[in-house]
Amino acid sequence: MTKKSLMTKALGMTAPLFFFGGCEQANDKTAASGQEPETNNEARSTNLGNPTEVAKAFINSIVAKDFKKAVEYVAPDQRDEFEKALGEEMPPIPTNPDIQVRVKENGVQADVAVLNAEEPQSGAPFGLDMSLINGKWWIVK
Repeated sequence: MTKKSLMTKALGMTAPLFFFGGCEQANDKTAASGQEPETNNEARSTNLGNPTEVAKAFINSIVAKDFKKAVEYVAPDQRDEFEKALGEEMPPIPTNPDIQVRVKENGVQADVAVLNAEEPQSGAPFGLDMSLINGKWWIVK
C-alpha cells in the first residue's frame, strides 16, 4: 500500500482532501490506556480486539455521517484531532464499502483499504491505519 496522506485541515498539512496518515505505533503513555468507547451501545458491542470489526464500524459510521460515533473507534489520545477533521472534506466512500484489513507482521499495526472506493481527483486513495493498544484496535493517524 502506498503511503497515505494525513487528515489535512485539522493537522495543518497541505493536501486538499481528507485522508489518514502513515501508520505510527502508539505507545501506552500516549494512548490514554486504550479505554473502550464510553457513549454508544453499538460501539461497546463492537469487538475492539478484532481489527476488521473496528474498521468496519468506523467506516460505516463515516458513511452514515455519524462522526460522533466514528470518533469512538479512534485512539483516545487522537480523538480531538479526528473530531475536528471529520466531515470537513470527505473522500468518496461507497454506501456499501468493501473493507480489507491487513495486519502487519509486527502484529500491532494494520492497514485498512476500501477496495471499492473511487479514486480521488488528487492525493492518495482512501485508507486508514490502526494500532493495537492494550489489546484493543484503534484507528490512528
